[in-house]
Amino acid sequence: MAGKGRQIIKLAGINLAVLASLVLVAELLSRAYEGLTATSKYQSQEEIQLAEAGGQCVTPPIVTEDGELSRYAADFSCAGTTIQNGLRLTVDQPSAARSTLHVYGGSTVFGTGSNDAGTIPSQLQKLINRDHTDIRVDNHGFMTLVAAQQLAALKNSQVKPGDVVLFYDGGNDAFNSYVYQSPEGTIIGYNRKNKLAYALIQVRHALQSHSALYRQLGAAKAAVSGKNDPSRVNCVAESSEAEQRSYIDHYFSVLAQAQQYAVSKGARFVHVLQPVLGSGNGPMPTDSKVYQGLLDVDGISTCTHAGLLSYYGKLVKEYERRQDDFNGLNLALMFKGADLQPQDRYIDWIHMTPEANRQVSERIHRHLGF
Repeated sequence: MAGKGRQIIKLAGINLAVLASLVLVAELLSRAYEGLTATSKYQSQEEIQLAEAGGQCVTPPIVTEDGELSRYAADFSCAGTTIQNGLRLTVDQPSAARSTLHVYGGSTVFGTGSNDAGTIPSQLQKLINRDHTDIRVDNHGFMTLVAAQQLAALKNSQVKPGDVVLFYDGGNDAFNSYVYQSPEGTIIGYNRKNKLAYALIQVRHALQSHSALYRQLGAAKAAVSGKNDPSRVNCVAESSEAEQRSYIDHYFSVLAQAQQYAVSKGARFVHVLQPVLGSGNGPMPTDSKVYQGLLDVDGISTCTHAGLLSYYGKLVKEYERRQDDFNGLNLALMFKGADLQPQDRYIDWIHMTPEANRQVSERIHRHLGF
């Protein structure tokens, strides 16, 4: 019996060695294929330079601190993106500041597609520094956030008398309401209180960061399921007028709460309604291929985008009626008739190029009156 047991262990060891060899070969082949074909969805100059230098770009996983706030697990600096003290770095902040401009929003505020210097908060800091050396801009932006989640982040921030609270949003709120019927937004990441889920995300993040085979298998799974093919995404069923009205009323209710909270802390509240792809001129027939290419980045079908723009138009009209109530600035139509082509303004349906960020920042700066 003992000899038979040793034989079983020996065979198991051989099989494991063969399996490990096959996985190693598959990993090497995946890395070779990735080296020839892989490109970043947002090909910033920093990412291109890092790839050419053969550098490694590893970011920590995203976790949910509690039921409302999601953040990176640790600070990092990677391919032009820097997180310090839990926030995206704003460049050229003054060493000593008497007041702070707190900017809240989703990934457009965070600066997806831009390096640290190209984000809206960093460009605002540059503009403010021309006349003031004692006002700091903090970037509280984070991916997928809607206004309700920004309010939760605001309540978790250190806001003092004399500060300014700025909400820059609208796109995520419209998308989550119109597409997902979830005006409160979706919580990304995992809850730290769930130890098993947190352990799993650490493992998955490590594999995603270090295994080309894991990344290729994930891409294959997404391709089979149709997640990477906009033509296979069904059009979103349009909500009723009553439902859309409830989503819009909820949005403005959150803005009123945010203003009330900021004022209670002795701060000034400012709101900016952001532009999204097509919110100015609408999808122009001559730009159909360009628009489709930008929509393909996030897998949004043309019909879903058309319905989303229709909903956003209703939100914009209501915003124009109410914007004076919360010191609002409507930028949804700012690119109407502009010389910049869609691909020079956007890198997908909502995130903007550094040049577009600069133009937005200039409009916000004038509105702030610093």
